[in-house]
Amino acid sequence: MFSVSSKVLCRSRLRRALQSRSMSNYFKLFPKTFPSQKPEWAVDTKSLRKEYRSLQAKFHPDANISTPEVGETSSSSDQSSLLNIAYDTLKTPLLRSQYILGSFFDTNLQQEAVANKFLNGDSNILLKILEIHENIEDCQDAEEIEELNNANKSRIENVEKELDSLYGRLFNGQEHIVRDTELMDIIAKKTVELKYWINLSKAIKEWEPDADNSNITINH
Repeated sequence: MFSVSSKVLCRSRLRRALQSRSMSNYFKLFPKTFPSQKPEWAVDTKSLRKEYRSLQAKFHPDANISTPEVGETSSSSDQSSLLNIAYDTLKTPLLRSQYILGSFFDTNLQQEAVANKFLNGDSNILLKILEIHENIEDCQDAEEIEELNNANKSRIENVEKELDSLYGRLFNGQEHIVRDTELMDIIAKKTVELKYWINLSKAIKEWEPDADNSNITINH
């Protein structure tokens, strides 16, 4: 069991991390879920959610109104916001992969030019995306759109499973990171592909019966 002093020390360290606007390692914000504080792919989402809720209760602005520490009230909103961003990023496969690649491997897939280079040579995926987009526009009823939606859910699940395997090879059992450029490129390509399928899922949800669906767009 932690003593009072150790709890205060732990909270103090977390507060310093949250107050640092240059915080680039979200894993350090959740030390119980990620005790190594190093980038990991496999995430215990139940543990992460529990720790996130506990931290939010401590650092939420409303929790610091009655007995604020020095400088705490003014920054508590930013700290809570950073926790939200970190939690959403680490719990979501697409965002987690983009974050790991950008923060630890200097591959910023948020930049369109960087993301595009990983799929430009794969005409099969790009043609498949265009084909499905046309199918969405041509859908006549909810049953057809549901079939497209289910097929797309399967694509998302398959890519996420591929990323599980690829990151397993990259982190090599979390003992050390394998510096493999070819492997990194495959992971980046799969991450970009996953983003396309997720955006396609959003486009499917925009479909409406008895409406002109030609304006539905797929964001890259």
